[in-house]
Amino acid sequence: MKVYQCIHKYDPHITSFEKKYKPVQNDLSFNEWRNLLIEDGFASCNILQPSKHGNSDEVFYVLWDYENLQFRWAKENGLKTQNLDEIKLAQIEEFGPDIFYNISPNYDGNFVNKLEYKKQLTKICWDAIITANPALHEKYQLRVTLYEPYVKFWNQHGYGSFLLSPAFPDSWEKLNRNHKDIDILFYGQYNDYFFSDRNKLIKELIIWAKKKGFNFQLYLQLPAQKRPLINFRGIRKLTKWMPVAPGIIINNTLSPIYGQQLYETIARSKIVVNSFTNYNGLFKDNMRNYETIGCGAFLISEDGIYPDHFVPNTDFLTYSSISELFKKIEYILSLPDQGLQWTEKTREKLKKIYSKDKQWENFTNAINSL
Repeated sequence: MKVYQCIHKYDPHITSFEKKYKPVQNDLSFNEWRNLLIEDGFASCNILQPSKHGNSDEVFYVLWDYENLQFRWAKENGLKTQNLDEIKLAQIEEFGPDIFYNISPNYDGNFVNKLEYKKQLTKICWDAIITANPALHEKYQLRVTLYEPYVKFWNQHGYGSFLLSPAFPDSWEKLNRNHKDIDILFYGQYNDYFFSDRNKLIKELIIWAKKKGFNFQLYLQLPAQKRPLINFRGIRKLTKWMPVAPGIIINNTLSPIYGQQLYETIARSKIVVNSFTNYNGLFKDNMRNYETIGCGAFLISEDGIYPDHFVPNTDFLTYSSISELFKKIEYILSLPDQGLQWTEKTREKLKKIYSKDKQWENFTNAINSL
């Protein structure tokens, strides 16, 4: 089975990656460049096992809209186009996959429509953007997510789907989890539509941590543009423009981090605070669950229903209010040795259950069940 797996880029990640590794200046080949991206860890939880193990004959993995990377492939393969869709189509033709596995169905302008002529190609998409009205992705044979309510919704509407949890890559085992100089860590995106409740929590956490003297580090991907105070056509030009986030957020957040830099920062942290979208409801799952535990920080997360084998208040702690969160943080920070032992016990348990081997097995079993 051959799989073409593609994911979209995050601009801040590409900027920091190119600054660190200088792939253009070093004239890296496409394969060297892509392998470096994989080794650096971006999207490690979702990259299928063969790519993590360097088997590009079985899984062709790519950031499809990373221009410099894709232009390098085009140059090496004699393509003169700089149209990203044309390059992606050429890669699919060249690789000849059985499976098109798209982690960007909400970002690629319905690229799947350009594959309608490929009747033998099984089309699968990943969607973990939690909203009130999930997309059906009708042009795909299978839908994949970590969010169990989506699986139930899709199946009830007659659209095949399956649960595919993120996995703990082997590279996390090499992290130094014993040097903990960060008391509290939060990382993610700042977005009013998806995270307005979470944004309020972050503001309270900044104020409280400063008052207590804790080392709280905050890494947020902020919106790229300011927004008008009154957002009506014809009035936008006359109104004041609001900043991308409140001053207390802008003044206390560091630039977003990704991949290996993120994992090393988690490993240096005693506690990672987790919070979810406005639309998660009772079911609580996101990448932060796996990254926090897998990289060796103590997880304190919202009350709710968690994925199989994540046992609230046994494997990690939960909170139902900001005041309860603060109490749980102080409790763990007051018992550093016990907190570290608790974290390691949970990590040892879950890394076996959510391994890359198991993820790949679940993926292939779902394909074979079609």
